[in-house]
Amino acid sequence: MAVVRDAMAAEKPPDRPGEVPASDSLLSSLPPPQPFAVVVRDLAIVAPPAQWSLPLAIPITVPRFVQRRLQKAEALAGKELLRNVNLDIAAGEVLAIIGGSGSGKTTLLNAIAGRATGLETSSGAIEVVPLARSSSSASSDTLSTTQPLSVKAAKKVIGYVRQDDFLLPFLTVRETLAFAAALRLPKTVSAETRSAIVEQTITELGLADAANVIVGGPFRKGISGGERRRLTIGCTLVQLPSVLVLDEPTTGLDSFTAFRLLETLRSLARRGRAVIVTLHGPRSDAFPIFDKLLLLSRGSPVYSGPGRDILPHFDSLGYPAPEHTNPLDFVIDLSSVDNRTDEAEESSKERVGALISAWRRKEASTDSSPRPRSPRPQAKLASPGRDVEKAERSRDDGAEDAQQELKRANLVKQTALLTRRGLRNVFRNYGQLIGFAVQAIIIGVVVGLVFLNPPETPSGVQSLKTVVYFSTPAMYYLSIILAVFILCGELIVFDREREDNMYKTVPWVASVFLSYLPANVVFPTIYAIIVYFMTGFRRDDLAENLLSFIAQCIMQQVAAWSYALLCCAINRSFAQASLLANGFSIPMLLSSGYLITNLGAWIAWTRWLSPYFYGFHWIALLQFRGRTFACDGVTGPARNQCEGLNVLRGMRFDLDTPLYVYPLGLLGFIVVTFVLATIILAFYHPGGVKHATQHAPSKQSDSHNSRTKGEFADLIKTKSKRSVDVAVNDLRLVVSRRGLGRKSGNDEKVILENVNASFPAGQVSVIMGPSGAGKSSLLQMLAGRLSSGPMSAFRSEGSIMLNNQEFDSSLASLVAFVEQEDSHHLPALTVRETLRYAARLRLKDRSVAACDARAEEVLRLLGLATCADTLVGGSLVKGISGGEKRRLSLAVQLLSDPAVLYADEPTSGLDAFTAQNVMQTLRDLASDGRTIVISVHQPRSDIWALFDNVVLLAKGGRTAFSGPASEILPFFESAGETCPPNFNPADFIIDAVSLDHRSEEAELATKQRVARIVDTWAQRQKADLEKRNSGSTLASPSHVGDKRPLGSAKLRKTPFARAFPVVLARSFKNLRRQPDVFVARLSNPPFMALLFWIYFARLGYGPSSSQDRIGLLQETTALPFVGMLACIAIFPSEMNLYRHEFMSSARYGVTTFLSVYTIQETITSAISSFLFSVIFTFGMNLQYSPARKFFEFWFSSWALISTGESVGIIFSAYTSNGGLATSLVSAALTLLAQLNGIISVTMPYFLVVIGWISPMRPQAELQIINEMTGLRFNCSSSEIASGACIATTGEQVLDTFGLPHGGTGKYIGILAALVVLWRLAAFAGLHGRVRFL
Repeated sequence: MAVVRDAMAAEKPPDRPGEVPASDSLLSSLPPPQPFAVVVRDLAIVAPPAQWSLPLAIPITVPRFVQRRLQKAEALAGKELLRNVNLDIAAGEVLAIIGGSGSGKTTLLNAIAGRATGLETSSGAIEVVPLARSSSSASSDTLSTTQPLSVKAAKKVIGYVRQDDFLLPFLTVRETLAFAAALRLPKTVSAETRSAIVEQTITELGLADAANVIVGGPFRKGISGGERRRLTIGCTLVQLPSVLVLDEPTTGLDSFTAFRLLETLRSLARRGRAVIVTLHGPRSDAFPIFDKLLLLSRGSPVYSGPGRDILPHFDSLGYPAPEHTNPLDFVIDLSSVDNRTDEAEESSKERVGALISAWRRKEASTDSSPRPRSPRPQAKLASPGRDVEKAERSRDDGAEDAQQELKRANLVKQTALLTRRGLRNVFRNYGQLIGFAVQAIIIGVVVGLVFLNPPETPSGVQSLKTVVYFSTPAMYYLSIILAVFILCGELIVFDREREDNMYKTVPWVASVFLSYLPANVVFPTIYAIIVYFMTGFRRDDLAENLLSFIAQCIMQQVAAWSYALLCCAINRSFAQASLLANGFSIPMLLSSGYLITNLGAWIAWTRWLSPYFYGFHWIALLQFRGRTFACDGVTGPARNQCEGLNVLRGMRFDLDTPLYVYPLGLLGFIVVTFVLATIILAFYHPGGVKHATQHAPSKQSDSHNSRTKGEFADLIKTKSKRSVDVAVNDLRLVVSRRGLGRKSGNDEKVILENVNASFPAGQVSVIMGPSGAGKSSLLQMLAGRLSSGPMSAFRSEGSIMLNNQEFDSSLASLVAFVEQEDSHHLPALTVRETLRYAARLRLKDRSVAACDARAEEVLRLLGLATCADTLVGGSLVKGISGGEKRRLSLAVQLLSDPAVLYADEPTSGLDAFTAQNVMQTLRDLASDGRTIVISVHQPRSDIWALFDNVVLLAKGGRTAFSGPASEILPFFESAGETCPPNFNPADFIIDAVSLDHRSEEAELATKQRVARIVDTWAQRQKADLEKRNSGSTLASPSHVGDKRPLGSAKLRKTPFARAFPVVLARSFKNLRRQPDVFVARLSNPPFMALLFWIYFARLGYGPSSSQDRIGLLQETTALPFVGMLACIAIFPSEMNLYRHEFMSSARYGVTTFLSVYTIQETITSAISSFLFSVIFTFGMNLQYSPARKFFEFWFSSWALISTGESVGIIFSAYTSNGGLATSLVSAALTLLAQLNGIISVTMPYFLVVIGWISPMRPQAELQIINEMTGLRFNCSSSEIASGACIATTGEQVLDTFGLPHGGTGKYIGILAALVVLWRLAAFAGLHGRVRFL
């Protein structure tokens, strides 16, 4: 293997003026915590075969022995992730775990931190052992005689920084750190000290410029990806844990900030903490920071011990480190497997196997069980020969000691802090607040219009009864679904913070209640006032009645949130939690006392569990007790309904029950559900990330791979069809924040300032600069991907030229863009499947075999062969690693062989070896005539040698250099900055243009240095311009190459015949492999029907049968909400991928996308509606003969579900804010449901006309006609006379509603037309949205 050299010395560069040592940090000056050692002995970790689970609302796992018996030989064996790992680290030491991507670094870190969810330890152990601190010196720490801490206790002394950032989106950087410090730091630390620690953390992490910027969310552009990474690290740094564990803390950071962070970690370690980090490619001057190193390769240790001994170890094996080589890059290169070709893979596997065997022999020859040591003297292990009871007591004592060391905020203080944090996060989420307001106003107005001041007649009294009941579920049933959506997202943050022991469960639950309480008071009050004064609610005793109705609405809203929290506590998946919430809401509705007035004794007890029962009885008593309606001209038995008490008796109200029972019962429901949710959250932990399994490739795939391996070399060595030079002229970018109450033009920020650059074809150009310098914004502008949002507007000046032709959409097919985020990949596809489907969409003129060959070529080219059959994974399923996902995004864009490739941080998250291979691949592509432009943060020196051109940006988007890479060091010398000998030029120039915020003196000095460099470059640009204007032969950067015009190169859509089967197969596979979503789509309607069956089982033909059947059919209006829930569970991720593909060479039309979604949705909804119809018709004894009636019931039920999906598509396409989308869809469906003609019989005529735009009206009339035609009810003459029997035949019921006695064919036609029209409306909405992409 060719050893990769690094042209830098392993020594720290000279300090620049004004720099201060990291040891002066307030964090490091605080009293050290109790010291601990971490000992790992012979550890082996296995990812077991995926355990089967029944994807129900309440998850049920199939026992292992049952699964083994059913799977038999077909089961995939568990995958061994780690084996034979031994290490030890004590307080005062820094351990770096290094290795290639997929070597097991994150798995080991998760195991040490106690977060290895779903994995099994097949052998060995991890121990966190307290050290006994000597009174004479902190350096003489030794292992105490106590037993190691339990896993639970160990987690309390470990601070963990994950690869992913879980932050509240609407807090500023300073607020996020301030709340983290208040929750994590010991309460003995004063408020002034906490504030000072926060400010110093901000400066040390280079976040001063972003301190008052929000983290960012769907409606608000916030801080950059690198700044989010630093903020996450800062939140853990202020915790001051005894053991600090960080997973890739320098990923996404520029080299200057990364090095300063490592220095801060070292200073923290020297104050009595054990620090464990995983790293990909640190700069060489960071090597002395690490006291110990663990080098992993494919799960096996290659070296574990003192950092100073690693190079002698490799030298003894015949691998001496070349001079001026970064030691860490050198050992990572040696221990990595190169799978780009068969020959390289075979030779590198042999080398790595020999290295692993050599280390095992060395461990065996010394001592297979490592002895943990303190920083200086040898520590002594606790005696193993102990009594079990005594050992357990010691473990508990250790936990208590650790907790005493922390002494964090008490429960009351935690509640206050979390509430303050939550209030800010809630009330800055403008999209969500707008959704709350829209929901309250629209539903209130619609309910008011439907029941607009009903007359004082028997029919008007019936409408008043309905609105008293319906006003509650109309609003608060929807609030449940919206709350489930919001809380499923917030519980992800809760699960992560709870693992970090930031706070207890009770304060968090209390803070959720208090944070949303203002919104849960204001918006229900608005709704209550609208409904009260638009409908026929009584005006006497207005204060008492109105305030009671407002109080009931507020309590119902809070009850909705408490119930939603209970459902989310049971299951974190929105699809499953919404199924649970929706399903058990039905018994609450049916037992409320309106739809069914005579519940059987065996089910009547459920009314005491229903908030709707308490609310309906509370308000009905106030509205009808002591009230007499005019009923002019009404005589006989019908007059009985004009007396309020008779209305209450007709609904079987217990008039002897005191009124206060009902508000107290509603309050009790709220308290009980909050308590249950708290208990479940505290003791049941379904959250966290599951590990994805591998999917074995098909035999066809294997044979195809072997057949196409010989074609790889031919495919990659193709010349670019077009040679494209890119030039940037005087580019300026300004962003203005748009917020509520802000005036236009206010709060502007310059992102890029007069940038000029040239990116010639056949060369690799790099954009560099510190975090927040505008690198990503420049790349997005170059690729045409920068667009304004609802809360921010971009304004640009200058031009971007491709071969002297201004770049616009007519040249889009020449450009490919690898974004910084990798979240758009479908989580349930493997890496190989993702690439193959992408190739078939991008390579429009090639056969399927050629596309698959290209996918295999790129897969091997970027080193993805080892994870080719692993699921990509998502937020709830751990699939491939972050580095592998980064390479997958690059691979997808390389499939189409673009003339110009822009890549934002393509090496971020990659180990040194893989990063070098990726850059060499890009170098090879450029050598064949392609234009490669990338941004990087921390390139090693051999990667720096691959760059032809450099654009260096300073803070504020100012240009510090733009030109050939060979000229940058001479330019810096002219600006007074000389690169030390054998030092990495990339690190040097980043250091030179970075600001040091650790002290005022350092900040002033570095600002002056950066200003001098920027001014020097501006003067040089001015001089070059004058030379060109004077007729000099100096080439203009705007006209490099002067290639011929490119003409038109618009993105071509993939033809429907080509794209449709590809997208359809991909979509079905992704859905099928997500059982929680797939089964929820199928089971939600039949589950709902089963709950109806409990209350309406085998309806009879007695006096109340007609009313019961009408009430039952009315409940089918819930089906559109089922469609909406199914849409929101799957459509946003599909739409996210479609947006990315529409902007790339994979573009296909809205027709293709919506057709695929429609087919997928139609199949699942047809099956689910059939099951619903079977249970509904046969279980409830509805009419099903002739068979036409059953099939019409099935078709009409499917039509409602399909309409709900269409409405969900329309709103979800236009907003990425899920809370807003859910609110809008719920409000729209509620509006349509109230116009079906059954809910109100006194609806204004214009609403009757509007109601026909919804399929709910023809569906309701169709089902009532089919059910009532030919039906006879058993009523006695006395029951008819008393009004207990309102109809003796079904035809009389039809006459009451003004419906015909047959002729249902026209309703089927109307339903079919409306289903098509609503889906066409969804198509129009999607098409309109795509036009803005």
